[in-house]
Amino acid sequence: MHADTYEVFFVTDGAVRLYVEEPDGTQHTKLLTSGDFGFVPKNCPHAYRIERNGSRIVGVASGPSGTFERFFENLGTPTESLGLPQEPYVPEPQKFGTVPQQYDVRFLPQHQWKV
Repeated sequence: MHADTYEVFFVTDGAVRLYVEEPDGTQHTKLLTSGDFGFVPKNCPHAYRIERNGSRIVGVASGPSGTFERFFENLGTPTESLGLPQEPYVPEPQKFGTVPQQYDVRFLPQHQWKV
């Protein structure tokens, strides 16, 4: 969830299921396929699940001073080449404890989806 950031998801290939909860608690889910957009307002819990192998999704975030983009920069690692890495990179656990709050990201590990 993001207090001040709106997100748009665009699926370029495959299928992605988007889950969104409105501030009043109403939950929605939508299967997005190639060419579809999904929108998440600020302050709405949300999640997505890749539904097909080879799916590709582009996320665009709009918030104060580009803070959400800094989240990925600070948790990620530089690369020298295009494409997927040979080995997955998993940030150190302590980074997850500090970086999200700095960049308008709030994890909700106990959140329940009913849709």
